[in-house]
Amino acid sequence: MSTATITAETKLTATIVAEGGKGCWFAEQDVTHESVFVHQRQVVRGRYLHIGDRIRFSLAPNPSKPDKIWAVDVEFIGIQIARQVSSHLTGERR
Repeated sequence: MSTATITAETKLTATIVAEGGKGCWFAEQDVTHESVFVHQRQVVRGRYLHIGDRIRFSLAPNPSKPDKIWAVDVEFIGIQIARQVSSHLTGERR
């Protein structure tokens, strides 16, 4: 789904994958695997985010950078459970 077709009513899901500092996060969208900027002040009910958190959100233009989009109305929906990958699948030797 291109960002041109996304409206504020569209709810997307993603996983927080990196911290950007000072309440800023980056999340990987589930469907497109694109990165989206998340700011802590956009989190509903103020829960502090952590790497691995699963979120639901809408996209909107970033007021400080109108050519960029960011996540708004962010809701915490759970945590990503780490997946173990067998070494025979990765080719790694122990």
